[in-house]
Amino acid sequence: MKKHFIPLALLLLAACLIGCGAGAGADKAGAEDALCTYTVSCQGEDGAGIAGVMINFCTDSACTPVISGEGGAAVFTGAPEAYHVQIVSIPAGWEPEGPTEWTAEAKSQDFTISFREAGK
Repeated sequence: MKKHFIPLALLLLAACLIGCGAGAGADKAGAEDALCTYTVSCQGEDGAGIAGVMINFCTDSACTPVISGEGGAAVFTGAPEAYHVQIVSIPAGWEPEGPTEWTAEAKSQDFTISFREAGK
């Protein structure tokens, strides 16, 4: 019986890593939910984080707003879906250097948005 334990343990470990893996677990109904983590890092020209940037993570049916913290990161954890991600608001004195919306794939991802001082 012991020789079957290791393959079974490896199979269970692999099942936990399917999908995004972060936050995998069983809900009250017993179904397994794998969650993905999407991180948008908001940085100024000097590489310092910019707090207060509001980012929306949207599906076809709903949007979830997330605001970047002191380190400049806006972190969203949700079901593995392709999200429409968009900058909703920016603190006064800043403007983005690139696109203000994009699509995140249905897997955990990290994005960096660079900002410059407005008027430069």
